[in-house]
Amino acid sequence: MTSNVIAPGPIAGTEGMERLVGDEGRKSSQAGVPLGRYGLVKEIADATVYLFSDAGNYVNGEVLIVDGGSWRAPLTGFGVDLSYPNNVLMGEIPKGAKSGRKEKL
Repeated sequence: MTSNVIAPGPIAGTEGMERLVGDEGRKSSQAGVPLGRYGLVKEIADATVYLFSDAGNYVNGEVLIVDGGSWRAPLTGFGVDLSYPNNVLMGEIPKGAKSGRKEKL
């Protein structure tokens, strides 16, 4: 018996995204996805086809995340714009967070 899960991110043209962000929040919400756009229903279908195909017949007990990298993108807040790609381009560390870098003496 195999058991796999597909965990979709924000998918364009779905009722869920229309209810969650509507027209007003779409641009800022899409900017938070590292690929810069919402996913497509076809991309979720492609993940399903993979799991049911011979290519995925030995995959078991996995959570296949199909979200354009959203689960890896930091959240906004902490007094710094942490939305992707601004967080990478600015290189700022949120207040109260340790950088992990060694300080020069």
